[in-house]
Amino acid sequence: MTRLHVHRYGPAGSVRVLAIHGLTGHGKRWQQLATRHLTEMAVAAPDLIGHGRSSWAAPWTIDANVA
Repeated sequence: MTRLHVHRYGPAGSVRVLAIHGLTGHGKRWQQLATRHLTEMAVAAPDLIGHGRSSWAAPWTIDANVA
């Protein structure tokens, strides 16, 4: 099973913003935007498979990231 790490910012509760990084990024890239400009919204910013603190094991497909 693939482990997907998710950075959470803002108040607890239902996620209002899902921030997806680019090809060479990671979820923590959204920290400054979330903590400075979206303080009233719950933000989830995952490290996609093969990035950041998520599993580095293949497959690295879109389907594997959303499963």
